[in-house]
Amino acid sequence: MQQKPGAEAFRLLLRPGKELWMSHAIEFIETSLFTRQIKSIATDDELKDLQKELIAWPDKGDLIQHTGGLRKIRMAAGSKGKRGGARVIYFLATEEVIYFIMAYPKSMKDSLTDVEKAELKKLTSVLTNTASSSVN
Repeated sequence: MQQKPGAEAFRLLLRPGKELWMSHAIEFIETSLFTRQIKSIATDDELKDLQKELIAWPDKGDLIQHTGGLRKIRMAAGSKGKRGGARVIYFLATEEVIYFIMAYPKSMKDSLTDVEKAELKKLTSVLTNTASSSVN
């Protein structure tokens, strides 16, 4: 029986035990604060793992109330894993742009203060305007 061209390649992609998922490109933009903080918290590979996770599921992080849309996600850092590792605050500005705002070890800080939330809400307003003007 003659197979259609490409049928074998298609079958290889779908063989049992292999994941098949598609995603779109996402641009990650770091604030200078995030860049400074993440260097002392996580390795480049750990950050890449987080980026892969967010590419697959951009809105995975918990929405932080009163911040204009910031999200907080657990990140594995060192031998502590996700639960005791680090927290990353990020902003999903558009379907294609994620801003990394700040990062901190779980042992150092549990959550944002009301003052921090108010300041970060101002930042999300600016980032929203920046992202929407770059799309137009």
